[in-house]
Amino acid sequence: MLVSTRLALLIGAHGILYGVAATAVQPTETPKVVVDEHGELEEIIVTATRRETALQDTALSMTALSQAKLESIGARDIVDYFEHVAGLNYTDDTFGGFRIESRGIASGTFVETRPLSAFYLDETPMMALASGSGASPQWGGTRPQAVDVARVEVLRGPQGTLFGASTMGGTVRMITNAPDPGRLYGSVEMGYSTTAHGGSNYKIDGFLNAPLIEDRLAVRLVGYLREDDGYIDNIARDIKDINDVSTTGGRLALLWNATSDLSITARAQRQERDSDGLNAADVAAGDYEQIRFAPERNDETWDLFTLEVDYELPWAGLKYLGSRLEREPSLALDITEFVNRILSIFNPTANDIRDSIDDTIHELRLTSNSDGRLSWVAGAYYQNQDRKWIQEWLSPGFDALTGGLAASFGYPDRLIHLETSGELRQRALYGEASYQLSPTWEATLGARLFEFDYSIDNTQDGFLNPPSTIQASSDESGITPKLGVAYRPSDHVLIFANAAEGFRPGGTNEFTDQNVENCAGTLETLNIPVPPARGYESDSLWNFELGTKTSWPDRGLEVNAAVYHVRWDDMQTTRTVDCGIDLINIIENVGKATTNGLEFEMSWSPTAVWEFGVGLAYTDARLDEDAPNLAGEDGERIPMVPEWAFNASAAAYFPLTARAEGFARAGYQYVDSTWSDFDAAIRRRTPSRQVLDLRFGARIENWQIELFADNVFDERRVLFHFNNTFLGEWHALMQPRTIGILARVSY
Repeated sequence: MLVSTRLALLIGAHGILYGVAATAVQPTETPKVVVDEHGELEEIIVTATRRETALQDTALSMTALSQAKLESIGARDIVDYFEHVAGLNYTDDTFGGFRIESRGIASGTFVETRPLSAFYLDETPMMALASGSGASPQWGGTRPQAVDVARVEVLRGPQGTLFGASTMGGTVRMITNAPDPGRLYGSVEMGYSTTAHGGSNYKIDGFLNAPLIEDRLAVRLVGYLREDDGYIDNIARDIKDINDVSTTGGRLALLWNATSDLSITARAQRQERDSDGLNAADVAAGDYEQIRFAPERNDETWDLFTLEVDYELPWAGLKYLGSRLEREPSLALDITEFVNRILSIFNPTANDIRDSIDDTIHELRLTSNSDGRLSWVAGAYYQNQDRKWIQEWLSPGFDALTGGLAASFGYPDRLIHLETSGELRQRALYGEASYQLSPTWEATLGARLFEFDYSIDNTQDGFLNPPSTIQASSDESGITPKLGVAYRPSDHVLIFANAAEGFRPGGTNEFTDQNVENCAGTLETLNIPVPPARGYESDSLWNFELGTKTSWPDRGLEVNAAVYHVRWDDMQTTRTVDCGIDLINIIENVGKATTNGLEFEMSWSPTAVWEFGVGLAYTDARLDEDAPNLAGEDGERIPMVPEWAFNASAAAYFPLTARAEGFARAGYQYVDSTWSDFDAAIRRRTPSRQVLDLRFGARIENWQIELFADNVFDERRVLFHFNNTFLGEWHALMQPRTIGILARVSY
């Protein structure tokens, strides 16, 4: 009933907006994907260097997907466009561990201490840094829906100078459309589809851009609702399609051009995601089946409030950025079998985790605006991130079976109770300058001076947790440099070389004296100091890249390529020590790794009818020394990093009638197989995966109708293979074949 009400409200609201707007403006034509109206390549403007530059003129290894491109491939979730970027991969363990992998920078462990690659929504980082020990979920990114998005920028390699910590592998930026005070327009899109092994899905989203005062004041409203049916059955509880997901959200943006030199943009965004289960199939069950005795969930609500103030000085542009991000992830995992193994009591039990992350950021930035040989950007950055994390093992009916055993420890039907509070403060000064040495040569030098303070307060008690309190803190400071050189022999050829350092901050380990006592024998057997180290330090890497960007606008051809070498030292690695009656998660600075690789991308639009794209990535990521704590050996490949990844696409646009245009698109992706872990005793081979997507449709004035089939051959795509005595062995599965229809009207 609630879903039906949400849908009715959205349809009604967009219907009213459409009626108002349709009388005010003429229909707008949906642009083609890569070529403009003259059959030449579409120029994409990016802000990766904190100033507006053309993509092909930016001396970085990066990819940008425009709004037209995102619409043409049907991208709605963050993962929908990953397969269209060479070398950009992701791992999703289905319960908060969403991780971006680029250039072989992956932890190779189940729980990642802090992000290795960053995800930004506009100017706000969406990852959690105050993550505590390896027992605390990282939660990954928030995965906002790609509705009314101007472009997505993918920056490869460390971006420590301009984007800061935890950008060692790169940075993905989703840039939303700003309000436009020039005209009234909008769009509504509705879709329906069915998924193999599951049921029906539907979605509705749209936006309205409305000037309030012409050329001075404008508002932009965005809303979306997406219902995805599940495709995994829980045979223990006899529930079909248990991993259904409901996502709702919206955005309100207001732009005020106060003067010719001063503009202010304010945004408020909210997204809710609810799921009654996990995308995890147990290996012991069937292909799309799981055995879970306790109810599970994977929910998240987040609110983001941002303020941008831009003021044009005679010699530079001054920008203030302020944001407040409030995230509330919530997770429940079935641990019935584990509890039965240690207590010999079979009662449905869930590891219930409720998290609250409060992130406040202030940034002040100056960007030169002169036409001289020197261009520069400088800024100051402050971040305060608070995190409160509650974990309980909930076992309804446990006290009835044991005569009130759990209640006697203060928590009825709760086997453990744990609360953690963490605070991370970051301060930084950064700058980057480029100097035109000659008409063809340019040099760039940048640096970021940073300092972190981190503190944590942990209390735990309950039936299985003797009362204890842990307080710890750490601090760190340093500098990350960047050097670059660019050579432009002609207007359409750019050759560049960059050397840059990236890092992620250290932190503290969380374990009690009782944990150490319970696990002392196991720790000694594994040659781990008793007690283990309470803290760990930052790890860092250097990336050296050589790239080229070439284009032939009259032929509609772009070819970009890069080769790189990465040296990663003092890797933060997480080890879970299973002592039978206890677990200790330890983060250590152990291991060195080297990655060598190449990336190649080509876009070709020989005519206004045809469009082709190819992406290829080769990644050779290996340990440089033995890592006994990970059971990793010198020369062994980094887990979860595919050696080869390939994507290709082809699209055609053709007239159907005098008023209608047809289009067809095919997209293919292949990702090589990977190992799930270093340890040969528990690691499993995650098989290679490939997918073919097809789309067919027509545009008639301001209407577009599209038929699509994603994962045409219904490949069983395993995203992550997990094997652990705590949770068992299972596969994180991607969506099976999905066939549907989309209808969009622009007004």
